[in-house]
Amino acid sequence: MTLGLKLSKLNKDVETAPLEDLLFHSNYSMFKYHSDNIRTMTINPGDSTKIVSFAHGLSYVPAFIAYASFTSGIYPLPNRKVTLTGIDENFYTYADSTNINIGWKSALKLNSSNYSCYFNYSDITGANNAFVGNIQGSSARSSMTFYLNGGQDLLQGDTIISATINFKIDQRGPGNGDVKIRTYGIDVDDCGFVYDEWGLSKTTAYKDQNVAAGAGSYFGIDVKDIVQEIINRPGWVDSSILGFYIEDNSSPYEANIWDYSESSYLEIITSGNLTYNFRVIVFKDKIHS
Repeated sequence: MTLGLKLSKLNKDVETAPLEDLLFHSNYSMFKYHSDNIRTMTINPGDSTKIVSFAHGLSYVPAFIAYASFTSGIYPLPNRKVTLTGIDENFYTYADSTNINIGWKSALKLNSSNYSCYFNYSDITGANNAFVGNIQGSSARSSMTFYLNGGQDLLQGDTIISATINFKIDQRGPGNGDVKIRTYGIDVDDCGFVYDEWGLSKTTAYKDQNVAAGAGSYFGIDVKDIVQEIINRPGWVDSSILGFYIEDNSSPYEANIWDYSESSYLEIITSGNLTYNFRVIVFKDKIHS
């Protein structure tokens, strides 16, 4: 007669339980069960990393296994999840002597898309240039248009979490002091190209700021309220062109900035969360002291 010891999970008959419902069987080498944990991770717009941690209650680094629940099934971690929209999500886990940690990292910010400058125009330097500030005592202004062909749709009435024009300063004028600018949106359903036409309607929302950044750098213009006003228009449709007027706002003499490479871009983040569920089984077996 062979003697042995078996220990089953709660509410499982130790005599009839299959191996997967046993916590211990003396005939097999098995991890010693400690806890079974369900955790949820909520990823917010603009996030590119996230960590969910919980205390395992042991004073050392324990063995554990972790699973993620996706719409396509249950997968062990680590796991890389690549979507057709270009989002590259990586899920991973690690432990220390206090916590089990579940991590998420994406190559893109959640619900974020970057849009290249489609066309810009300056009343000083003409087409394909964005030039704003003071030049020889006169005010200069520019327009920029961004064709919305990025990684996400921008639908009428979407909630904008953030919108930023990242203006590339290729050259800065010799004047001392900050360049003072005011930015409006072009308040039309689809502005298309904007040449020297400055008579189009402006948004009620605008942004004033002083620019201290130097040549070779980017600075951000917060256009969240401006973009929201435009896409709330009843006639706005996806893939329309967003436009902006950037005007001098009493800059000091010869204080100006110039993007002649059309390297400026628009980043928009819209609303909407992602939620993932995880199951983590922790064992009493020590991995490291």
